[in-house]
Amino acid sequence: MYEVEIVRNALIPTDGGELAADLYLPKGALPGPALVMLLPYNKDWCASTEVWQANHYFARHGYASLLIDFRGTGSSSGVARAPFDNSESDDGVAAVEWAASQPWCNGNVGMWGCSYGAITSMRTAARRPKSLKAIIPIMGNLDPERDFIHPGGRRGCLAGLTWGLQNLLLQLTPPLHMDTQGRWRKVWADRLTYAEPYFTDLVRHGPSDPIWRTREVDATQVAVPSFCVAGWRDVFADGMIRAYEQVPAPKALLAGPWMHVMPYASPSYAIDFLPMMLQWWDRWLRGVENDNDSSVTVFIQGSNQWRRLAAWPPAETEWTIWFSGADNALQNEAGVVPGIARKRPDATIGSGEGLQNFPHCFGMPTDQSDDDRRGISFTSSPLETAVWILGRARMQLSVSREGQCEGSVVAKLADVDPDGRSMFITEGMTCLSASSEGRLQFEFAPTSYELAAGHRLRLTVANGSFPRLWPDPNPPELVVNYGGAITGTQIHLPIVPLDLGEKTHVESADPSAAIPPHVLKTDPLQYQVVRDSALDCIAVSLGMSDLIKSTDFSNTVLAKYNVSASVPSTRPRDARLMGNATAEIKTEHGSITIRAEVLVTDRSAIAEGTVAVDGKTTYARRWAI
Repeated sequence: MYEVEIVRNALIPTDGGELAADLYLPKGALPGPALVMLLPYNKDWCASTEVWQANHYFARHGYASLLIDFRGTGSSSGVARAPFDNSESDDGVAAVEWAASQPWCNGNVGMWGCSYGAITSMRTAARRPKSLKAIIPIMGNLDPERDFIHPGGRRGCLAGLTWGLQNLLLQLTPPLHMDTQGRWRKVWADRLTYAEPYFTDLVRHGPSDPIWRTREVDATQVAVPSFCVAGWRDVFADGMIRAYEQVPAPKALLAGPWMHVMPYASPSYAIDFLPMMLQWWDRWLRGVENDNDSSVTVFIQGSNQWRRLAAWPPAETEWTIWFSGADNALQNEAGVVPGIARKRPDATIGSGEGLQNFPHCFGMPTDQSDDDRRGISFTSSPLETAVWILGRARMQLSVSREGQCEGSVVAKLADVDPDGRSMFITEGMTCLSASSEGRLQFEFAPTSYELAAGHRLRLTVANGSFPRLWPDPNPPELVVNYGGAITGTQIHLPIVPLDLGEKTHVESADPSAAIPPHVLKTDPLQYQVVRDSALDCIAVSLGMSDLIKSTDFSNTVLAKYNVSASVPSTRPRDARLMGNATAEIKTEHGSITIRAEVLVTDRSAIAEGTVAVDGKTTYARRWAI
């Protein structure tokens, strides 16, 4: 084990300015491999919180580790690009080759990261820089439009817009490593002058805007070994599984029960993940043979066990389930009498899914029963034996539009226990339009779930999923055809044997060990769903608060976020999202207060940002879309 030496603000030259990096060096080690992470979240503050433990761990094991700010963010100079811009890989390539050329590196570089860091590592790997030898993308995606900002190609709501608010606050915040030469002041002044918020870009480019196709990541071009990590309850589960499926190089897959959080920092089912990562780096950056070359390890929800599989997707026996008649049943064979089930639109449906599609580690799904009643639900008889669903379910949904306008169609699978509780399994969505008269074909997000004997499977179809999706302004009445092999709706479930693969042990971890020393206080995360029965309206709110030192312990930041999304059941055009975020910074130079606010309605979006130094406003700007 080595002692760790930290170099603040190592500067990496690029064609658009200097990338600022915190470098974690193994003190006294011979030149060895380097690990690179590139993020837009301010390395001196937010970006460091979840990866502090990892960077120290890798440095102690002989790897130089770099945490780097994106161009135009944090302590890096230059003008920030639009979110998910493909040219972000230019800086990824520059960082990799710069690291490879340093005296503490032997020329072998790995790249990794969670969320945006995973996207950046895959985007950079697709460029094939010669010094990049392996990557570990954790909970990332390939298509930022459909996987995040506009889920399934429908207008997104809470997750993407709140992320835009958080990044607006970060954009207005100065570099927190305030060097004595004053470089930080110029970097900050340039940013306030030239930067365009991520928020305005996300709102300006709606679903199906051609710009999104230029921001996809082509995983088929990744030629280096890739250890892909997914969370079944994560916003990017589908995207990360697709990445694994498409990478043509040696690869491994780990899929656990987590939300959007590092596996060693998850509040539930935290695992000892860093040794797994180290094995991967040792194998591909040092040439150390081990047994972690091409494994597929998945957590089975429901029975809560880990299995090691020979391949993904595994061989499956497809189980076709049909919608039955007026009793709204699911059954194993087509009904003989066709019919229809219809439901008036309800803009409030979807809140039972919690915030599992939100990029934070809280807000797990609750009982789905209320949402089930608000949609069109079909439920099977109790299962005689347990069933393991592994992979992507598909559905052929037979609908009638009856001349109505287009709108979202969301389908959800749930596990109904003997007491009637309905627990979320997976979801799929598509769009009802003039060209989709008749049958809609779409997939559910991949899952791994065991339905116990005596439990029932439920499918609910609805016009939306709030607050994941923004409500359609004029949703059509949903009319579903059932019964009959020709006109009926059917689900195709990927069923595998319960003894598939081999049981394996994955070591658990204490998530508190991942909390870095510069995080002074984190208040309990607030998440609330309030339904006003009199007004037939729902409001979903969340709040976060952290007291954090900068990573060099010179400054203190109190950050607060509050967001609320609301909509009346029968007036989707009255939906709105309001949010505010503040950062109160105490430095040796005085106090700095940053405030960011957003207001989004069906017709407009407004963002405002202010900066006050020692109580005096020095910057104020408003963006209206």
